[in-house]
Amino acid sequence: MAQKCYVKVYDGNTQNTYDVGPFDYSGNQVYIPTNNSAINWIYKQIGIVKTQHPEAPLIKHKWSYITDDFLDSEAHVKVEINNILF
Repeated sequence: MAQKCYVKVYDGNTQNTYDVGPFDYSGNQVYIPTNNSAINWIYKQIGIVKTQHPEAPLIKHKWSYITDDFLDSEAHVKVEINNILF
């Protein structure tokens, strides 16, 4: 099994930084969709923030999401919404 991965979160409203995880995968697996992936967790958090702050823009500082048919999917992202950085 691959190394566990984490999501670093910076909350600019409180100035706190923390890691969330471990997740089994960074991205969704091609053949075995899983809820225990970092990218799924980020999508859920964006949805929660958008529900509470519908006017908040989503800023993609970095978005590298690679789906590989033979290896695990990879996600290297840096997104910001409502002064929260994932």
